[in-house]
Parts: sequence; structure tokens; C-alpha cells
Amino acid sequence: MNSIVIAILSFLLLYKYTALFVLSFICTFVVPLPSNVIVLVTGVFIGQGYFIFWPSLAISTIGGTLGDFFTFWLATRYGDRVIRFFWRKKRPDLFTRTEKYMSRNAGLTITISRFTGSLGLIVNLLAGLTPVKYKKFLLFDFIGNVLNVIFLFTIGYFVGVYWEKAADTINDVGVALTVAIIAYVLYCVRRHYKKASG
Repeated sequence: MNSIVIAILSFLLLYKYTALFVLSFICTFVVPLPSNVIVLVTGVFIGQGYFIFWPSLAISTIGGTLGDFFTFWLATRYGDRVIRFFWRKKRPDLFTRTEKYMSRNAGLTITISRFTGSLGLIVNLLAGLTPVKYKKFLLFDFIGNVLNVIFLFTIGYFVGVYWEKAADTINDVGVALTVAIIAYVLYCVRRHYKKASG
């Protein structure tokens, strides 16, 4: 267990629900923080009686959703300026086509990406650049966060002290899911481009 995780778990046990909210919020846009591990361990703590399920579910979901919305809002507000700074003449074609894919498939992509960890940040930014409507983003982000938190709480509750092995497996699955989603999006973008150009 690395020092970051130890510090996070100590913070979580010391400040409980306040810490859970803060961590759920900042983990959505601070990539090195292991968001899935924090939620998983909260499930372990629920099983041990340190946390109560329903307040933990509400706090994790609200914190995560607000953090996701923050990055989404930043992209809607400042994304175009950043893109124009790096690509003064024209946006890369792949970027434009990926935005079009997001605008057509935003709901499913946002929901599934909540299970992947760091890919969620990329999806939040892309959704803001598309831009997806605020209400649509919040709805699918909230649904995805609720499902992901319940899933991880359940695993944490049942694996107990073996949570580190479960966390490794969840991280591996998250990486595989991330690769699969990226590959699928690129495939859809390429196929749509061929149809449009043909």
C-alpha cells in the first residue's frame, strides 16, 4: 500500500463524512488520487461499522457529481480558448469528429466512464467542449456515479480485509474498459468519417 493511499485512508477515518465528500469531489479532476479505491474502502468501512450506507452513498454520489460538473463547466467556459491557443489555425480533424461522436452518444459514454476512473475526467472535458447540455450531463453523470458507488460499496463490504486485491482487480478492469471505450470511440469516429467522405 503506497503512502498516498495510507494518508487518504487516515484522513477518511479521522474526518469521516467530511473527508468522504472532499475526496469524492477532488478525485474527479486530480488524476493521481485513486477514486475507485477510496469508494471501495468506504464499502469496507461500512462493513466494519465505521460508516453508514445511505449517508455514504449520498455523500459520495453528490461529491463525485459536483466534481465532474466542475470539470465539465471549466471545459464549457474555457475549453475553446485553450484549443485556439494550441491550434491557432484549425482544430485537428480527429478532435472535431470525436466531439461529434460525443454529441450523439453523450449519455451512454458519460454513464459508462464513471466506472473507469481517470477516463471520466477526459469524458467530462469532451462533454464540455461538445457541448452537452447541462441537464443532460448532470442526469447521466449522477446515474453513473450512483451505480458505480453502489457497485464499489458492495464489493468493499464483502471483500473486507482483502480489499487491496480487489482494488488491483478493479483497476485492471478499469484500464481494460478504458482501452475498450477509447478503441470503440475511435472506431465509430473513423467509420462515420469514411461514410461522410465516401
